[in-house]
Amino acid sequence: MHVRKRTTCRVCGSASLKPVISLGPQYLQGSFVKPGKEMPSQRKINCSLVRCNPQEDENGCGLLQMEHSVPPKFYMLLTGTGAVPMPP
Repeated sequence: MHVRKRTTCRVCGSASLKPVISLGPQYLQGSFVKPGKEMPSQRKINCSLVRCNPQEDENGCGLLQMEHSVPPKFYMLLTGTGAVPMPP
């Protein structure tokens, strides 16, 4: 599994990301694997939040986001407004 560290905001593209909190390395949660499909990696990934900083970049949007991206192949993204279905 390829984990990618974000260097720009997911929404506005600003490079001004300010650390908010780090929970250290954690196992990926929320994996729902269909029978016969590949199991996700059981390694830990860094779990830290960053905020797109509008105080340093006037085009910054203020989005609070995970600093590391994990391919959505193995998990379902849940937000406050709904769920994005897992790809087939």
